[in-house]
Amino acid sequence: MEYHYVKFNSDKEVTVFFEELNKKAYFPLHWNTQDGLKIYGCICAESVGSSLFVYGKTILRNEIVAYSPNNTIFSGLKVYGSSKQYKGLLNFKGKEVLHNIYDDISIFFQTEDTLFLKTIKNSLYGLVCCRIYGDEVSEIIPPKYEDLFDAGEYSIGFVSDNKVGFMSLEGKIIVEAKYRQGEEYNYFIDGKALVRIDKEHTTDMYINHYGNFIEYPEADNISSFGGQGTSTYPYGDLPDASEAYEDLPDAFWNTD
Repeated sequence: MEYHYVKFNSDKEVTVFFEELNKKAYFPLHWNTQDGLKIYGCICAESVGSSLFVYGKTILRNEIVAYSPNNTIFSGLKVYGSSKQYKGLLNFKGKEVLHNIYDDISIFFQTEDTLFLKTIKNSLYGLVCCRIYGDEVSEIIPPKYEDLFDAGEYSIGFVSDNKVGFMSLEGKIIVEAKYRQGEEYNYFIDGKALVRIDKEHTTDMYINHYGNFIEYPEADNISSFGGQGTSTYPYGDLPDASEAYEDLPDAFWNTD
């Protein structure tokens, strides 16, 4: 089952969407009309019951206590949900499964049984996951990285202090952030990724998922003039070695 995102640009689009949704639902859905609720979009699935809605809500004064549970990741936070601009998730029945404290939520990655969603808060990125056939949603990476990206082969790339590192889908850091950013780098194919340590006088190399060195790219062993070496010859074709002794026959090695 593959998810896709539908963005709503107006309340009318929301109304039309729910009218179509009710034609497929087992019971009519009207929770979208409640006061103070804004629906930004739907993370849609083939199974209607597995869809999620990105929402914002103005919390009334008598509701504030209910949104500040003790012993949770939200207990030390301000009541950001008092403004519609902060986003969270509702399930198909309109039940909150992720509190609205984020600046944005988008689809990041999907496996057979889990959907990963990228969150943004104060220009930093995090990750939440939800089981495709259930209402369980949990935050696995709080919004604290400069960026998160799909690094291929079930790996997550993260950016910290302008350097790239890698972590598992569970949010466990496997390789510390030390590599250079770049479109040609940091994506795993066949068990290896091309990387470059973000320091002077370093070179491209391949690493495995644990950050262990595998090999250098083949092109690194061939200079731009076609021979073996690490430098380039700036004056056209590389001269033949014998030309260094032209008109000096006595300078050649004696091979007799």
